[in-house]
Amino acid sequence: FLLLLRPLLWRVAGGGMAGVGGAACLPLSAVQQPRIAAFSWSTPDVRRTEFLRARVMPDGQVALHPQQQSAALAAVAWADGFVRIAPGLVVNPGDSVPYLPVSALQLPG
Repeated sequence: FLLLLRPLLWRVAGGGMAGVGGAACLPLSAVQQPRIAAFSWSTPDVRRTEFLRARVMPDGQVALHPQQQSAALAAVAWADGFVRIAPGLVVNPGDSVPYLPVSALQLPG
């Protein structure tokens, strides 16, 4: 919802690209941050981009929640953002990955 529908609804309602609160309706590339992976992702989906629930650790690296299934609500509560994995991209610890903080996708207040 935060990544696709909310920006669309904002634009249809007459809002500009910046939206309310700045980055709320900017393209993903404008709000993603490069971070160092503290995980490996060795079986990527070759057909689509994946958004994995992640958290920034105290050292600045991002870690994944061990459960990435759609029904795992504990992972949603644990995460503070998403790692964007391009189709077919294998990630190893130490690789740079695009991280999307949830705070950049929310409206203030």
